[in-house]
Amino acid sequence: MDLVDSGCGSGLETLTRLGLRAHNVTVRCQVHVPGIGWLDLLVGDRLVVELDSQRHHDNPQAYERDRARDLALVELGYIVVRVTHRRVMQDWASVERALLAIVRRQEHRWQPLHRAAGLAVTLD
Repeated sequence: MDLVDSGCGSGLETLTRLGLRAHNVTVRCQVHVPGIGWLDLLVGDRLVVELDSQRHHDNPQAYERDRARDLALVELGYIVVRVTHRRVMQDWASVERALLAIVRRQEHRWQPLHRAAGLAVTLD
């Protein structure tokens, strides 16, 4: 039961969360950012992981909407990594390496320069 998170919106979110948790990385599911909406996963303060199944993200409108959200998040100081269902399920090692590299560099945390620029936001 310790593995269950009722906030996760999909099995893909759960698998990714558990994969990062195995490395003692704290991940929050379905975090709301005002003016943006719900994020699939938030690692630390500012690393957004969006998990895309082909079913929900394969039409031109969804594709454009996702990229507009990514740009808005980057403008607010977030790092956005968008990962496909296939990549999580068939090539988790590359996803894990990339996300852990960001965490090792402490880029998933707000830094003093972000706070000085007024970018650091605390989300509930």
